[in-house]
Amino acid sequence: MRRSDAIIYAVSNADRRIGYAGDPGVLKKLADLGGGVAYFPKSEDDVIHSLDNVADNIRRGYSIGYAPAKTSGGAGFRRVAVTVRVPGRGKLTVRSRNGYYTANTVSGAQ
Repeated sequence: MRRSDAIIYAVSNADRRIGYAGDPGVLKKLADLGGGVAYFPKSEDDVIHSLDNVADNIRRGYSIGYAPAKTSGGAGFRRVAVTVRVPGRGKLTVRSRNGYYTANTVSGAQ
């Protein structure tokens, strides 16, 4: 999953009224690993609002290229932290993956 470039947005269809609560932790983890968001709507109107939010996030998304200064160190997962600072603005939130696999690791992935 981490080796994919897919952004995951999850919208739960759990319905506690009929005894199907699901596991919100699983959806949150998938969305977090994929750089997306998990939504847990409580009504049909909330479902529509959640899907509108997903569409807005996709339209507002940016792709940022990254070239590490140090390329040695072998294959494996490399952590990355993304922050945004804008003068005159308070704390801003960035949604991103927490790292990437080096190219030689990805090519050997199943």
